[in-house]
Amino acid sequence: VIAARKQWFLFKINLCTFVLTLGLNWVLIPPLSFVGASFATLGTQTLGAILYAFIVVRSFPQALPSSLRRIGIVSIVFAVVVILFKSLPVLVGVMLSILVYLLLIFLFRCVSWNDMKLVWIAAQKPEPAEGY
Repeated sequence: VIAARKQWFLFKINLCTFVLTLGLNWVLIPPLSFVGASFATLGTQTLGAILYAFIVVRSFPQALPSSLRRIGIVSIVFAVVVILFKSLPVLVGVMLSILVYLLLIFLFRCVSWNDMKLVWIAAQKPEPAEGY
């Protein structure tokens, strides 16, 4: 999105979701407590993701339909897995969810092994330069 020079749209989306989150929290937290905050966050994050996807699809229409379809399938399968893991202890559920998510993005080829190698290389701590 940044490469397509759509930063201004990203700023607008972030600003709108921020203001909406504040407003929904202000309205929903008094009657619903932390559940209201969860609904506000989930709703605004979902709206932001939809708006981001809209901008990406408009910016790169030829390349994205198959990618978005794969990501959508991964998201649905992952949601089912998380629902199935809800009876497990939190730490076990989180660990299994992370492993399942990584497995899903590789199985549906959302991320390649080469991409992961590049991320791993970029995440390595750089050696300090000599003389410092």
